[in-house]
Amino acid sequence: MKLPRSPLAALGFALIWLFLIVFVFYPLTRIFYDAFTNEAGQFTLVNFFEFFTDSFYLRSLWKSLALGVAAVITTSIVGIAVAFLLIRYEFPGRNLFSYLTMLPLILPPLVGVLGFVFIFGRAGTVNVLLLDWFGL
Repeated sequence: MKLPRSPLAALGFALIWLFLIVFVFYPLTRIFYDAFTNEAGQFTLVNFFEFFTDSFYLRSLWKSLALGVAAVITTSIVGIAVAFLLIRYEFPGRNLFSYLTMLPLILPPLVGVLGFVFIFGRAGTVNVLLLDWFGL
């Protein structure tokens, strides 16, 4: 990896890494730590045992997987049909329809914004940590 030469570029590089560590690596590490430890901080697999033996969680898991498979199949069928129509036929509103197919590429930033709301919002991670640490 080539390091930046100017101090401003180095600062930007450092800020990007700091952002990734704070908002990506730390939360993922914390999730794995919490999954494999109990309240006392000891290594355990009890959390997984409870998950896979509780009918509520298993039902939720299977419903989530079924929903994911159904979504993939449905969107694949619709996507192939729309692509076929847009390539093969001329019809009124074709350009508008073509632009509307770009929405899935535009909407992921909205999901990212919602992630920031969950992190920095009233009940978000940062707010909860500040309340916990400083009793605000």
